[in-house]
Amino acid sequence: MGLRILCAIELFVQMFLTLGKISYLEAIYTRDPMATATITSKGQITLPKSVRTKLGVEPGHRVEFIETDAGFLVKSATRDIRALKGILPKPRRPVTIEAMNRSLARMGRVR
Repeated sequence: MGLRILCAIELFVQMFLTLGKISYLEAIYTRDPMATATITSKGQITLPKSVRTKLGVEPGHRVEFIETDAGFLVKSATRDIRALKGILPKPRRPVTIEAMNRSLARMGRVR
């Protein structure tokens, strides 16, 4: 019974504590020193280069801070546009360019 609980906890940790593009286990067993940052008087931080590289973020990208029971998880909020494919169902019938233009014109008048 105890071993099952430990395995379940380890699975939970692996599933939910993924750091950007490296796995939880890679983060635990890496020999690199822990990266730190200082908060400015405006509440801003600069992510260390090693963190930016591992997260795959560049200037202008966004990051998410996700609160977990273990603390905060920092993930890249930049997603590939192709990930949006399939979110909306296909229209029942094809939409013409003229219909799109009429709809856009109506939206312009509403604002």
